[in-house]
Amino acid sequence: MLLPGGFLPDGQHFVYTLQSGDPARTGIWVGSLASQESVRVLPGEASVATYAEPGYLLLMRDNTLVARRFDPARFMVSGPEVPVAENVSLGVSGRRGAYSVSATGALVFTHAGGEPVQFSVYDPAGRRIAQVGEPGLYGNFSVSPDSRQIATQRRDAGGIGSHINVVDRLRGVSTALTLGDTLESDPLWSPDGRRLAFISSRDVRKGVYVTSPAGGPWTRIGSVDLTATGGTGRRARFTPSSSTGRRW
Repeated sequence: MLLPGGFLPDGQHFVYTLQSGDPARTGIWVGSLASQESVRVLPGEASVATYAEPGYLLLMRDNTLVARRFDPARFMVSGPEVPVAENVSLGVSGRRGAYSVSATGALVFTHAGGEPVQFSVYDPAGRRIAQVGEPGLYGNFSVSPDSRQIATQRRDAGGIGSHINVVDRLRGVSTALTLGDTLESDPLWSPDGRRLAFISSRDVRKGVYVTSPAGGPWTRIGSVDLTATGGTGRRARFTPSSSTGRRW
């Protein structure tokens, strides 16, 4: 099973975790868009790894987020693990933490087992810089490339629906991007920060939509089919509506 972890600063190399029955393949790897060659940087590692400036790999140890020094040019890990944040929520697989890190190194995460959720910003050394906005029933979220905004799924107090909110990290103001009795989730910023993609149940078939973070019309770019993988796990399959989805 391959678990993506995101791109390195050059935009051509990416980090991923490979889980395999073959110990010689299991671990964290760096792949390239320009070739099929990959370099294993952490053998035997099962956690999803995310690159964070200035030169770290972020990993989960149970509910603790840790950082290790990483050279993105030579693909080399060094030094001991340093705890960054504790009591971080984990996904169903137990491999991916509920956190997001911006290109500036600002880190946002959700606490495990507690509601409402308070967004907080930490630096790579684990020092809390600030709290962001008011506590809320937040779920999945994504930090904008410039680290100024957080797009997040926010559940209704009555538990009927969930919608996409955009939180201004500097002003602490939260703005509802979607409304109604539909279910929206999994927001994701475009690389240039000018668009937001998310999943919505507004149609009979779940779809992926794109809109401006300032609000406006939605554009459907594809469909999402969820199939059971055993237990509580789900596998998502994305089908582009046209070439529009492939340009995202």
